[in-house]
Amino acid sequence: MKNFVLLCFAAVALAAAAFFVLSGDDGSSSGPAAVGLTEGTPDSGVASGPSEPAELGDLEAGPKQGGREVATTLAPIAPARRSDSAASENRTEAGGGQGTLSGRITDRNGAPLAGAVITVARSDFEDLFASATRQNALSKVPTAKSDKTGRFSLMADAGGVRVSVLAEGFAPYSSTVTVSRDQENDLGDLSLPEGVTLIGRVVDSDGSGIAGAELVREAEALDGLVVLGGPKDVVATTDATGRFSVREQAVGPYKFFVNHSAYPSGELQGKTERSGETVSGLEVVLQNGVRVMGVVMGLPGDSTEYSVTADVGSPGDRAFTFGSGPGTKRTGRVQASGSFEIGGLRPNTDYYLIVTKGTSSLWGSGARRSQAVSVKTPSEGVGPAVQIAYSTGATLRFTVTGTDGVSLSPDQIEAGFGFSRQWPDAQTDDDAGAFVLHGLWPAQGGEELSLRLTAKGYDPWEAESLVLYPDDDVDLGVIRLVPRSAVRVTVLDDATGEPVVGARVTLAPPKKRGGSISINMRSSWTGDDEPETETVFGNREIQSGETDAEGVVTLDASAGSKVEIRVNDGVRAPMTVGPIDLPLTMTVFEQEVRLAMGGGVRVTVLDPSGAPVEGYSIEFKDEDFERAAQRSERTGSDGVFSLGGLAPGVHHLRLGKRGGSGAMIVVPSLSGVLGQKTEDDSWTAVNVVPGEFVPVTLTAPAICSLAGSVKELGQALGGARVKLRKAGGDDSLAGIMMLGGSASNSATADALGKFQIEDVEAGEYELVVEHGMRAMPYVEEITIEDANEEVHLDLSVTEVTGTVLDENGDPVPGARLKAEPAPKAGGSGLSRVSMVMMSDSGGGAVMMSSGPEEATPTTTDEEGRYRLRGVAAGVRLQIKADADGYDTVTSEPFEVAEGSSESGVDLRFELSGSIRIEVEGLSGRAMAMIRRDQAVASEQPKIQMLSGSSTTVDALAPGSWTVRLQGIGGQALKVDPSTVKIEVSGGETAVAAFKVM
Repeated sequence: MKNFVLLCFAAVALAAAAFFVLSGDDGSSSGPAAVGLTEGTPDSGVASGPSEPAELGDLEAGPKQGGREVATTLAPIAPARRSDSAASENRTEAGGGQGTLSGRITDRNGAPLAGAVITVARSDFEDLFASATRQNALSKVPTAKSDKTGRFSLMADAGGVRVSVLAEGFAPYSSTVTVSRDQENDLGDLSLPEGVTLIGRVVDSDGSGIAGAELVREAEALDGLVVLGGPKDVVATTDATGRFSVREQAVGPYKFFVNHSAYPSGELQGKTERSGETVSGLEVVLQNGVRVMGVVMGLPGDSTEYSVTADVGSPGDRAFTFGSGPGTKRTGRVQASGSFEIGGLRPNTDYYLIVTKGTSSLWGSGARRSQAVSVKTPSEGVGPAVQIAYSTGATLRFTVTGTDGVSLSPDQIEAGFGFSRQWPDAQTDDDAGAFVLHGLWPAQGGEELSLRLTAKGYDPWEAESLVLYPDDDVDLGVIRLVPRSAVRVTVLDDATGEPVVGARVTLAPPKKRGGSISINMRSSWTGDDEPETETVFGNREIQSGETDAEGVVTLDASAGSKVEIRVNDGVRAPMTVGPIDLPLTMTVFEQEVRLAMGGGVRVTVLDPSGAPVEGYSIEFKDEDFERAAQRSERTGSDGVFSLGGLAPGVHHLRLGKRGGSGAMIVVPSLSGVLGQKTEDDSWTAVNVVPGEFVPVTLTAPAICSLAGSVKELGQALGGARVKLRKAGGDDSLAGIMMLGGSASNSATADALGKFQIEDVEAGEYELVVEHGMRAMPYVEEITIEDANEEVHLDLSVTEVTGTVLDENGDPVPGARLKAEPAPKAGGSGLSRVSMVMMSDSGGGAVMMSSGPEEATPTTTDEEGRYRLRGVAAGVRLQIKADADGYDTVTSEPFEVAEGSSESGVDLRFELSGSIRIEVEGLSGRAMAMIRRDQAVASEQPKIQMLSGSSTTVDALAPGSWTVRLQGIGGQALKVDPSTVKIEVSGGETAVAAFKVM
């Protein structure tokens, strides 16, 4: 996994959201609320220590006076930014040990099921990536089979996991459970709901059966996380006559991709109505594929190490896509002679071919070894022979010196097309200062390379108009770095005047209050080393360092810039100096910072019975993200979490996550940013006093379980997914743990409709029930306060029916429809956040999305008719329809009474138009975002990647649209005009023209 780089976090949909949703003025109130650390008399109910600082004494002393605990005084301690809890060594960490999971698999009558396959996967997003960084294959998960008594037992990592069960003739079952370390965790009886059986054939265009075709289940989104490029869920493989049988399928909608190496992929989709149903006579026709043959020239060594991969699209798309759809990618092994053959390609389709070597252990893609070659497949048979030249990409060479000619080694080299990545192994000769960058892959017609060098004490150097062409070997010669001006900060103890050693000093542009949030993540792996990860919020020019024995640190700075200096040593009160206008001409700017005595908090977390609780994180409402990121320790076995180095004044804290390793970073609520405001009274105000640890006691919620049953019209609703969602939470962040969200507690109702959710904190929740036969989730507010809470539901069935027509009034078969809550008058609707993490080595992606639950869309029949069963009653709804070649159309809002049916909700598509985006002077890639002017804030813009001078966006509804271009991967892109407003007419193509400045 050498030089594997995470090139982009929040790449596509989040980038669009950042542009259209988060790009308010700096003074906007849409940013996260910040609480300043101010001195003053605390309000009523604010915890505080004595008005006079006590003598410094024993840190762990906790004397009692007048029946209350007195603030523990602060003793001089070594500078630190970690919890100083005496029990911190015992805190819970991810991957800390294993436990045993056991149970029994039965049918609805309690009869044991032998041979059921039980798998365990992490339910925590952070744990997934912890596993990835350890280079564990995603397919390596604990697995067991039930014996003849239905019993199973397996070992699993401690923490939150999802248990999944598959058994022939039954619906898939899954549930989130918590595995206790070094303990037997018996799940009891797991009763599987009866499933449906799907029987059919996969045939070619002549009706002959196709053997060896795989039916692959569409990826399921669980807790806001979908992993693409991981193991395939193959539900059936056709026999010699092309026949298949799917026997592990839940009632309701189904969709499978049908793959075979010799044919273009097809799809099988439909809907079943009742458990135990058998649907036979299904047929999937795979069109005849065409082949591409050719030779790879110039292969070194053993050619059997190489493959040629063909995927739909153009070569310029490769940096931004992971295949244009399931089954579009085809691979052929390169023979010893260099020849290759790839079958199963779509006729009359644009493909690009790339040579790869070996296979990545993480995402299943080898290292690239050629330029991308475009191929137009023939209408039938075999296309013209293709020649692909072996290549290691373009090469860039340079040496680095100071203005005095002495060789330098930059601290960081960043280079790339669109997305820049670090090149930690670029240096080839330390003495000569020579650097070589291999494996650069510019577009066929040449592409501008972003190249940036940074070295402490020197101005960053960036290449200007450096265009590379395929297989270039360019020597830039000597790059001379210019010495940079600096800020020399001396940190002293305010009381003694002595230097403060080890204080963290950060030099950064002044913080903007409110406005948008910028998050950049850069990670790199070298060999088997631990990954080096840097998370930067906002400006990349932030400098930081620690003071030496003299209390001094020197940080690079630009003359004439405006900065502020933030100092924190984890013991004394942090200090921010500035904003400072640095002189226009300077060499070294001197600044002295004196740190006064700070305070601290000593948080004790107790359960309702008064017993200490281990494993809780403590969150602080603090706009200083660097500090927030450091507050990731947890309460020890004594229930204590201590943190010093706080400024005197009011701070706000609350209980964070329990167990696991916690959120990757503590981020204040973004509800205002995403158009959704929530009241939050969970914070406890604490008045921090100099020289003391203020004691704070927080009561953790009781740990409960929720059991119950789900019925529909009096019949058990087996296979329903039941989950709990914190009431009043920010739906836009649910499931994205990177942003402070968490995986939901959930379970699948068994064959009798019964479910059990363990390890639930007492509190207010929304109970969400989803089922394949219901068009919308059922949501009910509940309060969990008893150790063994129960809830029993009997859901009604409310329906909406109608017809979907085209612009001529003819029915549209196969249109996709869904029901959703209508936006409130004057509101912005419900937001969704999506993220994509991509790698420069191709292969799969990790996608995360969050927001309101979405059921599988219903499709229209041959007459254009649809039926949405199980919609929400008594609320304003709207129906959305989309179909190939048309833009989405939405019905007028309406309401349906509980248990009734609303008919005649018809939708009619409009004749779509197109926008051709033309860009003059574009060297490299850009991203176009196209948004309907009348769209609500929650509607996602359409996104189109450009890697050339033009592209066309189809299926746009008539009306006014806005087009805007922006750079990729943080690259600035100045275009004229900045935005283009354009009218789209049905059946016509409008032109939006830009010029790169």
